[in-house]
Amino acid sequence: MSMTKPTAVIDKSLFHEICKLPAKETRDSIWKALTGKYQIVVPLIMVEEVLVNIVRPGEIPPQDIEMMVSDVLQLQPCWIDDVFEYAFRELVQRQPFEKPVAPPAELLQRLLAAKSNDPELIKWVEERKPARKATATQWIAEQKKLVPATGFYVVKNEQEFFEEAVKMAFFCHLDDPQKKQDMLETILGETFRFRHPDAIQKIDTAFAHYGKDTFKSFPFTFNCLTVWFAYFLAPIFQIQTASDSEPRMILKPGRPDQDNNLADLQYVVSALICDRLLTRDKGMRNIASVVSLN
Repeated sequence: MSMTKPTAVIDKSLFHEICKLPAKETRDSIWKALTGKYQIVVPLIMVEEVLVNIVRPGEIPPQDIEMMVSDVLQLQPCWIDDVFEYAFRELVQRQPFEKPVAPPAELLQRLLAAKSNDPELIKWVEERKPARKATATQWIAEQKKLVPATGFYVVKNEQEFFEEAVKMAFFCHLDDPQKKQDMLETILGETFRFRHPDAIQKIDTAFAHYGKDTFKSFPFTFNCLTVWFAYFLAPIFQIQTASDSEPRMILKPGRPDQDNNLADLQYVVSALICDRLLTRDKGMRNIASVVSLN
């Protein structure tokens, strides 16, 4: 990728909107404008979401699927590795993050060769949705334990939400050994251990080493953890600045609006290592604003 232009992560909401435009000239014009202004960055999560649509298109018309596949393949030189792999390299392998890199060659080859009738791909897609719903259901149950009688907490701006809610939750977990372990296992550990079964001892050592005295040495990991807390806490907080007549939501509460939070988290974490986030998703924009201002 060329780094002479500002880097900009594009998310699925905007990508799909471009791909479903009927006129080729319009699509070409938009891509020309975007690539002329930015070095487009495609997080691996967007490639995954396109693969899901290939296997289970739902109500998406076939022509939209075809165009998304065509365009995401044309953007293949812009694909970057999964955010959890950057965190693994930083926290477990002690390799400081320097710049976005492409997915490993073996993974890239598998992704490019994926077919809609591939049994492994179908199995992955079928398992993905209930897992996301189960996580969202668990989040809502935990949020209900925290919500005040008024229905939500009110903060005066994005920075107060980050400092008084997100960072406070993060440091609260660091202060308690069991909570710290639960945080690291929930957000990172399950993925680390599944993908790197030969590094279990190193993962355990890295988690034991991570704490108040060391977290600043792992800024990418910090981003992963705090963006997770931002998504988890946002549905029970609202913002009301001096100019707001009414409090405004950061994220909509309720399970249907939280099913995709773990995917959206990956876009936001990716955007934090780039210059811009290109999205039509208001909630994602709000979370990105919260964490990028701090």
